[in-house]
Amino acid sequence: MKNDTQPQLRVLCCVPHYFAERTGDEHLGQFKSVSQQPDIRRRYVEQTISSLRNLSSLPEVGSVDIRVCGIRGNSLVSLDVEFDEPEPLFLVFDTIEWMLERREDYDYYLLVEDDIDVPAEVLSNVIAFDQDSLVNEVFHPNRIELDDGVAFNTDLKTFSEWTTQRKLFRGKQLVVNANPHAAVFVLSAAKFNYCADHADLSLRGRLRIGEFRGGMMASAFANFLSSVSLYRVYDDLTFHFVVHQDKFEPHLTTYEKLSRFAHSALPPPLVDTIKRLKRRVSREGASPGDE
Repeated sequence: MKNDTQPQLRVLCCVPHYFAERTGDEHLGQFKSVSQQPDIRRRYVEQTISSLRNLSSLPEVGSVDIRVCGIRGNSLVSLDVEFDEPEPLFLVFDTIEWMLERREDYDYYLLVEDDIDVPAEVLSNVIAFDQDSLVNEVFHPNRIELDDGVAFNTDLKTFSEWTTQRKLFRGKQLVVNANPHAAVFVLSAAKFNYCADHADLSLRGRLRIGEFRGGMMASAFANFLSSVSLYRVYDDLTFHFVVHQDKFEPHLTTYEKLSRFAHSALPPPLVDTIKRLKRRVSREGASPGDE
């Protein structure tokens, strides 16, 4: 139930979306936006939009403006914003630029890839976190995949190093991870403008700093968020998460499922130790000819 005495927040949600039948372009061949069945992809995009509409159910929220951004002739749903952009890999950069033109119009800004389901609790958690945090501190959701009910964070599998930056929020331990990617950001107006004022907005390409090796879309997110500390929940994937509907690994062996379940049940420090040992064994086992 809405509280008429409570300020009603204005929320902008932008969804970069692209789809085309396979074109033969090698640089796009790895993406589901050109290789997936249209009906499957459309279902994911529609669920993303539906989850964003549900943000209006929060008592703090007065309005939610959803803008699907893309390239004319290359979409499975209606576009609200069309870019004159021949290269789809720049779509996230273009969408951020469009959002920046409206940096004074909203109280919260969400940028969400088109296969991400965003529970309303994510925005609610961020609003609460922002009441007692610095302008350069962001409560970043974990992007999870679900396999037989077991949560798994693919981003932190591909590249994950926890830092010593941590704080407590609602009894949960939040820690900054070196991997900035979650295919989404949720920023208050103050934090959105802080990112805009401190990011290298001239960058339109792959970000290569430290160990980060993300592609063009991940680089657009990482570059914009590069000036803030992205706190993630460290030891509980059931709190403050978004769901990656289009799994990276849709077919798991029984061993992989058991391994994933075991890792989800182990304390995070022990998981980190196991990962370090695996890397060390891998390096020590490499022959001179492998290097």
